Amino acid sequence: MRLTRKTPIMLILATIVVILIFAFLKNVIHELEKQEALLSMFLGYELDDAWRTVRVLENVTAAENLTVNQVKVEPDWSLVQGTFTHLKDENFESFLIAVGVPYLVRSFIVKTTPTVTIERLYQDSDYYYELEDHNPNTDLDQVGGEDGGRVYQILINTITWLKTNTERFRLGYSFMKKDFDGSPSKNTYYFVSPSVLVHLKEKEQFNTNIIRSFDREGFVMTIINKKAGMKAKRYFLREPEEA
Repeated sequence: MRLTRKTPIMLILATIVVILIFAFLKNVIHELEKQEALLSMFLGYELDDAWRTVRVLENVTAAENLTVNQVKVEPDWSLVQGTFTHLKDENFESFLIAVGVPYLVRSFIVKTTPTVTIERLYQDSDYYYELEDHNPNTDLDQVGGEDGGRVYQILINTITWLKTNTERFRLGYSFMKKDFDGSPSKNTYYFVSPSVLVHLKEKEQFNTNIIRSFDREGFVMTIINKKAGMKAKRYFLREPEEA
């Protein structure tokens, strides 16, 4: 085969075409995965309304949800605090696909087995410090988090072999953070019953409710996007307390 000066140019053009085709097919496959996930979630079950018994409105917008919680709730700390190990998921990967989580990030999330620790830190604790850019939400009655006049924060650590994600907050305070995909979100936590902690996550694309329901065995984390008709669950078992 005789090479000419045009051969390198043709190879470069062919490479560019292949890259463009690959990128196009990747987007098509991702969109098909997203549509399949949405369809399977719609066909697999209807979103039950049992979760609304904890007095969270059907609409996930923060303004409407926050106005529901007009009565101060005293958390049951014997249920809420502890160390919990991931047990299983329901529709979690389909949920991640549907909301556009990239493949590599999604694969890492679903293949890890996180351990979650939840604890209450009083203001006089050595580990307590004032939080910047945390603003009280005036739509909530239980703003601040106090127990007998003692101010406290809640600390949630999600631990995997690769990293530890820490969420530190006061009840009823809103704060901004960057999520795992790098996009910003506004976050607010509050209790709607002694054993149910609601996390409102507001993003530019969509809002999400993350509801942790605790009992003696552990907790169930239900992730809901009602606008898109999507729901997923993650189950965690309580680890025995050290003697």
